[in-house]
Amino acid sequence: MARELVFVNPESMKWEPIEKLGTGAWLKVLSYDEETGAGAYLIKFDDGFREPLHSHPGAHDIFFIQGCLVDDEGNESCAGSYFYSPAGQKHEHGPFTAKGDVIFFAYFDGPVFYPEE
Repeated sequence: MARELVFVNPESMKWEPIEKLGTGAWLKVLSYDEETGAGAYLIKFDDGFREPLHSHPGAHDIFFIQGCLVDDEGNESCAGSYFYSPAGQKHEHGPFTAKGDVIFFAYFDGPVFYPEE
């Protein structure tokens, strides 16, 4: 079954905790396909949140709206930046630390986490 038309107002949605990432990680589900696991999200990391080294089973696109994520080498992805990661475990990225409250749009073309996680 094809995805349905979706229209939401993110401003009216509550931030929900991302349990798998721990305290300081939040999301708003904009759309989600139960068949494929694909989804569009707004994600927020509180200032100082540390996202560990990780990968995803599917490819994903990220566009930064607010704040910066900084890797251990000091490279920053800040508001207005775009990030793409192809599918698969060989494309690990992170760890990242949130500099300011970070908000970004993310689209995953399949499940966000591996089944064993």
